[in-house]
Amino acid sequence: MAASTFLNMKADYVVFEQGSRASMSKSLLPGDLVEKLSELPNVEAASPMGIVMATAIKENGGSNEEKVDIAVIGIEPGSFLEPYVVEGTGLAADQLS
Repeated sequence: MAASTFLNMKADYVVFEQGSRASMSKSLLPGDLVEKLSELPNVEAASPMGIVMATAIKENGGSNEEKVDIAVIGIEPGSFLEPYVVEGTGLAADQLS
């Protein structure tokens, strides 16, 4: 995952599973950990985040020049990790399916 993802987050700390070597794709944490982290002293907010790396092909593409590496990042709508919306509308919990 690109380091710029972490640099652009409004977070002071990121928690990884021990032994994952700070790799999001190798770090699997229990679902109740976010609540436990939220209860720690001086923690204002905690939120889960997931990532999937993939390759996309530009429309009508087929050659290697038309392939683009992408990262699909999953966050909870309304969390502090939600990016600022430049155009269109933001995420909404009622749009999840």
